[in-house]
Amino acid sequence: MGGGTFDADRWATHSATARTKTAKQNFSNKAGHPDMAPFQVMREARDSDEHPESTPIIIALDVTGSMGHIPQYMITTGLGILFNEILNRLPVKDPQIMIMAIGDAYSDHYPVQVGQFESDNRVNDWLAKMYLESGGGGNMIESYDLAYWFALKHTVCDSMIKRGKRGYIFTIGDEGPASFVNPDHLRGVFGIGEPPSDLSFADLITEVRNAWIPYHITCADSGTAQQLIRNNDLKTKWSEVMGENALYLDDHTALSELVVSLLQINNGVDAKTLASTWSGTKAVAVQEATKGLVTQSDADQRRGLVKF
Repeated sequence: MGGGTFDADRWATHSATARTKTAKQNFSNKAGHPDMAPFQVMREARDSDEHPESTPIIIALDVTGSMGHIPQYMITTGLGILFNEILNRLPVKDPQIMIMAIGDAYSDHYPVQVGQFESDNRVNDWLAKMYLESGGGGNMIESYDLAYWFALKHTVCDSMIKRGKRGYIFTIGDEGPASFVNPDHLRGVFGIGEPPSDLSFADLITEVRNAWIPYHITCADSGTAQQLIRNNDLKTKWSEVMGENALYLDDHTALSELVVSLLQINNGVDAKTLASTWSGTKAVAVQEATKGLVTQSDADQRRGLVKF
Protein backbone atom coordinates (compact mmCIF):
# COMPACT_ATOMS: atom_id res chain seq x y z
CA MET A 1 0.00 0.00 0.00
CA GLY A 2 1.03 3.65 0.07
CA GLY A 3 0.75 4.70 -3.58
CA GLY A 4 -0.82 7.86 -4.95
CA THR A 5 -0.88 11.44 -3.68
CA PHE A 6 -3.38 13.20 -1.44
CA ASP A 7 -5.83 15.30 -3.48
CA ALA A 8 -6.92 18.39 -1.54
CA ASP A 9 -9.81 19.15 -3.91
CA ARG A 10 -11.18 15.64 -3.60
CA TRP A 11 -10.91 15.94 0.17
CA ALA A 12 -12.77 19.27 0.17
CA THR A 13 -15.66 17.69 -1.74
CA HIS A 14 -15.77 14.78 0.70
CA SER A 15 -15.53 17.08 3.72
CA ALA A 16 -18.44 19.24 2.58
CA THR A 17 -20.63 16.14 2.31
CA ALA A 18 -19.42 14.57 5.58
CA ARG A 19 -20.21 17.74 7.53
CA THR A 20 -23.89 17.42 6.57
CA LYS A 21 -24.05 13.95 8.19
CA THR A 22 -24.15 12.69 11.75
CA ALA A 23 -21.48 10.36 13.13
CA LYS A 24 -23.88 7.43 12.71
CA GLN A 25 -24.27 8.30 9.04
CA ASN A 26 -20.55 8.78 8.44
CA PHE A 27 -19.71 5.59 10.34
CA SER A 28 -22.52 3.32 9.25
CA ASN A 29 -20.98 -0.13 9.82
CA LYS A 30 -22.91 -2.19 12.35
CA ALA A 31 -19.92 -4.38 13.22
CA GLY A 32 -16.18 -4.47 12.76
CA HIS A 33 -15.21 -4.44 9.08
CA PRO A 34 -13.32 -7.62 8.11
CA ASP A 35 -10.72 -5.56 6.24
CA MET A 36 -9.75 -3.94 9.55
CA ALA A 37 -9.42 -7.12 11.60
CA PRO A 38 -5.99 -7.26 13.32
CA PHE A 39 -5.87 -11.04 13.77
CA GLN A 40 -2.63 -12.46 12.34
CA VAL A 41 -2.12 -9.61 9.85
CA MET A 42 0.85 -7.43 8.90
CA ARG A 43 0.74 -3.88 7.57
CA GLU A 44 3.49 -2.53 5.33
CA ALA A 45 4.84 0.97 4.67
CA ARG A 46 7.11 0.50 1.67
CA ASP A 47 9.25 2.75 -0.50
CA SER A 48 8.42 3.12 -4.19
CA ASP A 49 9.53 5.16 -7.18
CA GLU A 50 6.66 7.51 -6.38
CA HIS A 51 7.51 7.71 -2.65
CA PRO A 52 11.18 6.74 -2.25
CA GLU A 53 11.57 7.71 1.43
CA SER A 54 8.34 6.57 3.06
CA THR A 55 7.56 7.74 6.59
CA PRO A 56 5.04 5.59 8.47
CA ILE A 57 2.60 7.47 10.71
CA ILE A 58 -0.04 5.70 12.82
CA ILE A 59 -3.05 7.65 14.10
CA ALA A 60 -4.84 5.48 16.67
CA LEU A 61 -8.18 6.88 17.84
CA ASP A 62 -10.05 5.87 20.97
CA VAL A 63 -13.58 5.18 19.66
CA THR A 64 -15.29 4.34 22.96
CA GLY A 65 -18.43 6.15 24.03
CA SER A 66 -16.86 9.28 25.46
CA MET A 67 -14.58 9.74 22.43
CA GLY A 68 -16.98 9.26 19.53
CA HIS A 69 -16.70 12.94 18.61
CA ILE A 70 -13.04 12.49 17.62
CA PRO A 71 -13.65 10.18 14.61
CA GLN A 72 -16.39 12.58 13.50
CA TYR A 73 -13.96 15.49 13.72
CA MET A 74 -11.36 13.57 11.75
CA ILE A 75 -13.69 12.46 8.95
CA THR A 76 -15.20 15.94 8.51
CA THR A 77 -12.21 18.18 9.15
CA GLY A 78 -9.13 16.80 10.85
CA LEU A 79 -7.85 14.36 8.26
CA GLY A 80 -7.69 17.06 5.60
CA ILE A 81 -5.81 19.42 7.90
CA LEU A 82 -3.40 16.63 8.81
CA PHE A 83 -2.54 15.66 5.25
CA ASN A 84 -2.52 19.19 3.81
CA GLU A 85 -0.29 20.58 6.54
CA ILE A 86 2.17 17.68 6.37
CA LEU A 87 2.44 18.17 2.62
CA ASN A 88 2.72 21.96 2.95
CA ARG A 89 5.14 22.08 5.89
CA LEU A 90 7.13 18.97 4.94
CA PRO A 91 8.17 17.89 8.45
CA VAL A 92 8.72 14.38 7.05
CA LYS A 93 9.20 12.88 3.62
CA ASP A 94 6.62 10.74 1.80
CA PRO A 95 4.09 10.34 4.64
CA GLN A 96 2.13 7.10 4.77
CA ILE A 97 -0.70 7.28 7.29
CA MET A 98 -2.49 4.35 8.90
CA ILE A 99 -5.72 4.84 10.85
CA MET A 100 -6.46 2.61 13.83
CA ALA A 101 -9.42 2.39 16.21
CA ILE A 102 -9.00 1.52 19.88
CA GLY A 103 -11.59 0.15 22.27
CA ASP A 104 -11.49 -1.82 25.50
CA ALA A 105 -10.33 -5.43 25.22
CA TYR A 106 -11.95 -6.20 28.59
CA SER A 107 -15.44 -5.42 27.33
CA ASP A 108 -15.59 -4.64 23.59
CA HIS A 109 -16.01 -7.00 20.65
CA TYR A 110 -13.61 -5.00 18.47
CA PRO A 111 -10.89 -3.52 20.72
CA VAL A 112 -8.53 -2.89 17.80
CA GLN A 113 -9.28 -2.06 14.15
CA VAL A 114 -6.47 -1.38 11.69
CA GLY A 115 -6.33 0.25 8.27
CA GLN A 116 -3.48 0.21 5.77
CA PHE A 117 -0.66 2.71 5.34
CA GLU A 118 -1.81 5.16 2.66
CA SER A 119 -0.29 8.17 0.91
CA ASP A 120 -3.51 9.44 -0.64
CA ASN A 121 -7.23 9.87 -0.01
CA ARG A 122 -7.69 6.16 0.57
CA VAL A 123 -6.81 6.78 4.21
CA ASN A 124 -10.26 8.36 4.46
CA ASP A 125 -11.83 5.15 3.15
CA TRP A 126 -10.23 3.29 6.06
CA LEU A 127 -11.47 5.89 8.51
CA ALA A 128 -15.01 5.47 7.18
CA LYS A 129 -14.79 1.69 7.61
CA MET A 130 -14.32 2.02 11.36
CA TYR A 131 -17.02 0.60 13.56
CA LEU A 132 -17.85 2.96 16.42
CA GLU A 133 -18.68 0.35 19.02
CA SER A 134 -19.02 3.13 21.61
CA GLY A 135 -18.17 0.68 24.35
CA GLY A 136 -15.53 0.97 27.01
CA GLY A 137 -15.82 -0.90 30.25
CA GLY A 138 -15.99 1.85 32.84
CA ASN A 139 -12.62 0.69 34.21
CA MET A 140 -10.91 4.04 33.53
CA ILE A 141 -8.50 2.51 31.00
CA GLU A 142 -8.70 1.65 27.32
CA SER A 143 -6.54 -0.73 25.27
CA TYR A 144 -4.00 1.82 24.06
CA ASP A 145 -1.26 -0.73 24.75
CA LEU A 146 -2.59 -2.96 21.97
CA ALA A 147 -2.05 -0.20 19.41
CA TYR A 148 1.62 -0.01 20.39
CA TRP A 149 1.93 -3.79 20.30
CA PHE A 150 0.52 -3.83 16.78
CA ALA A 151 2.97 -1.15 15.66
CA LEU A 152 5.87 -3.08 17.13
CA LYS A 153 5.00 -6.61 16.05
CA HIS A 154 2.63 -6.33 13.10
CA THR A 155 4.17 -3.73 10.80
CA VAL A 156 7.02 -3.82 8.27
CA CYS A 157 8.43 -0.41 7.35
CA ASP A 158 11.20 0.41 4.89
CA SER A 159 12.08 3.57 6.81
CA MET A 160 13.35 1.38 9.62
CA ILE A 161 14.75 -1.47 7.53
CA LYS A 162 16.56 0.62 4.91
CA ARG A 163 17.35 3.88 6.70
CA GLY A 164 17.21 3.15 10.40
CA LYS A 165 14.61 5.91 10.84
CA ARG A 166 11.74 5.49 13.22
CA GLY A 167 8.11 6.00 12.35
CA TYR A 168 5.54 7.86 14.43
CA ILE A 169 2.61 6.54 16.40
CA PHE A 170 0.01 8.73 18.10
CA THR A 171 -2.64 7.29 20.38
CA ILE A 172 -5.50 9.66 21.16
CA GLY A 173 -7.93 9.14 24.01
CA ASP A 174 -9.32 10.36 27.33
CA GLU A 175 -8.64 7.57 29.82
CA GLY A 176 -5.66 6.04 31.55
CA PRO A 177 -3.05 3.45 30.53
CA ALA A 178 -3.20 -0.18 31.58
CA SER A 179 -0.42 -1.13 33.98
CA PHE A 180 0.46 -4.28 32.03
CA VAL A 181 -0.18 -5.91 28.66
CA ASN A 182 -2.73 -8.67 29.17
CA PRO A 183 -1.50 -11.88 27.46
CA ASP A 184 -5.08 -13.05 26.93
CA HIS A 185 -5.73 -9.91 24.90
CA LEU A 186 -2.65 -10.47 22.76
CA ARG A 187 -3.75 -14.04 22.13
CA GLY A 188 -7.36 -13.18 21.37
CA VAL A 189 -6.90 -9.97 19.39
CA PHE A 190 -3.72 -10.77 17.44
CA GLY A 191 -3.55 -14.58 17.48
CA ILE A 192 -0.27 -14.93 19.35
CA GLY A 193 0.48 -18.46 20.48
CA GLU A 194 2.66 -17.78 23.52
CA PRO A 195 2.45 -14.09 24.45
CA PRO A 196 4.60 -12.61 27.22
CA SER A 197 2.99 -12.96 30.63
CA ASP A 198 4.69 -10.16 32.57
CA LEU A 199 5.10 -7.25 30.16
CA SER A 200 4.34 -3.86 31.67
CA PHE A 201 2.98 -1.07 29.47
CA ALA A 202 6.03 1.04 30.31
CA ASP A 203 8.39 -1.76 29.22
CA LEU A 204 6.42 -2.17 26.00
CA ILE A 205 6.90 1.54 25.24
CA THR A 206 10.63 1.19 25.90
CA GLU A 207 10.75 -1.55 23.25
CA VAL A 208 8.51 0.41 20.88
CA ARG A 209 10.94 3.35 20.97
CA ASN A 210 13.49 1.29 19.06
CA ALA A 211 11.31 1.50 15.95
CA TRP A 212 8.73 4.23 16.61
CA ILE A 213 8.46 7.66 18.21
CA PRO A 214 5.37 7.26 20.41
CA TYR A 215 3.01 9.94 21.70
CA HIS A 216 -0.18 9.71 23.68
CA ILE A 217 -2.50 12.71 23.40
CA THR A 218 -5.21 13.06 26.03
CA CYS A 219 -8.15 15.09 24.77
CA ALA A 220 -8.53 17.07 27.97
CA ASP A 221 -11.76 18.74 26.88
CA SER A 222 -13.52 15.40 27.33
CA GLY A 223 -15.64 15.19 30.46
CA THR A 224 -14.13 11.80 31.26
CA ALA A 225 -10.59 13.15 30.99
CA GLN A 226 -11.41 16.12 33.21
CA GLN A 227 -12.84 13.81 35.85
CA LEU A 228 -9.83 11.50 35.75
CA ILE A 229 -7.36 14.39 35.88
CA ARG A 230 -9.13 15.65 39.00
CA ASN A 231 -9.68 12.33 40.75
CA ASN A 232 -7.20 9.82 39.40
CA ASP A 233 -4.00 11.74 38.69
CA LEU A 234 -4.22 10.82 35.02
CA LYS A 235 -1.17 12.90 34.15
CA THR A 236 1.05 11.04 36.59
CA LYS A 237 -0.04 7.65 35.25
CA TRP A 238 0.65 8.59 31.64
CA SER A 239 3.95 10.23 32.49
CA GLU A 240 5.09 7.00 34.14
CA VAL A 241 4.52 5.23 30.83
CA MET A 242 5.41 7.87 28.21
CA GLY A 243 7.53 10.54 29.93
CA GLU A 244 7.18 13.94 28.23
CA ASN A 245 5.55 12.24 25.25
CA ALA A 246 2.27 12.20 27.20
CA LEU A 247 0.51 15.39 26.09
CA TYR A 248 -2.75 17.10 27.03
CA LEU A 249 -4.83 18.97 24.47
CA ASP A 250 -7.48 21.38 25.74
CA ASP A 251 -9.22 21.72 22.36
CA HIS A 252 -9.77 18.55 20.32
CA THR A 253 -10.31 20.64 17.17
CA ALA A 254 -6.57 21.39 17.27
CA LEU A 255 -5.66 17.69 17.19
CA SER A 256 -4.31 17.64 13.65
CA GLU A 257 -2.34 20.83 14.22
CA LEU A 258 -0.77 19.24 17.30
CA VAL A 259 0.20 16.06 15.45
CA VAL A 260 1.81 18.07 12.65
CA SER A 261 3.59 20.21 15.24
CA LEU A 262 5.04 17.12 16.91
CA LEU A 263 6.34 15.91 13.57
CA GLN A 264 8.00 19.30 13.12
CA ILE A 265 9.49 19.31 16.62
CA ASN A 266 10.97 15.88 16.00
CA ASN A 267 12.63 17.23 12.89
CA GLY A 268 14.33 20.29 14.29
CA VAL A 269 11.68 23.02 14.63
CA ASP A 270 11.85 24.94 17.91
CA ALA A 271 8.84 24.00 20.02
CA LYS A 272 8.82 27.44 21.67
CA THR A 273 8.14 29.27 18.40
CA LEU A 274 6.07 26.65 16.62
CA ALA A 275 2.69 27.56 18.07
CA SER A 276 2.90 31.01 16.47
CA THR A 277 2.71 29.38 13.04
CA TRP A 278 -0.92 28.46 13.76
CA SER A 279 -3.74 30.93 14.24
CA GLY A 280 -6.33 31.81 16.86
CA THR A 281 -7.42 29.22 19.39
CA LYS A 282 -5.41 26.52 17.59
CA ALA A 283 -2.19 28.40 18.38
CA VAL A 284 -3.15 28.63 22.05
CA ALA A 285 -4.01 24.93 22.27
CA VAL A 286 -0.80 23.81 20.54
CA GLN A 287 1.34 26.12 22.67
CA GLU A 288 -0.16 24.76 25.89
CA ALA A 289 0.15 21.13 24.77
CA THR A 290 3.78 21.40 23.66
CA LYS A 291 5.23 23.62 26.36
CA GLY A 292 8.37 22.12 27.82
CA LEU A 293 9.04 19.79 24.90
CA VAL A 294 12.63 19.53 23.71
CA THR A 295 13.34 19.77 19.99
CA GLN A 296 14.70 16.47 18.75
CA SER A 297 16.85 16.56 15.64
CA ASP A 298 16.69 14.13 12.78
CA ALA A 299 20.20 13.01 13.70
CA ASP A 300 18.94 12.03 17.14
CA GLN A 301 16.27 9.90 15.50
CA ARG A 302 18.86 8.00 13.50
CA ARG A 303 20.83 7.31 16.67
CA GLY A 304 17.64 6.04 18.32
CA LEU A 305 17.68 8.63 21.10
CA VAL A 306 14.60 9.90 22.91
CA LYS A 307 14.94 12.94 25.13
CA PHE A 308 13.12 13.42 28.43
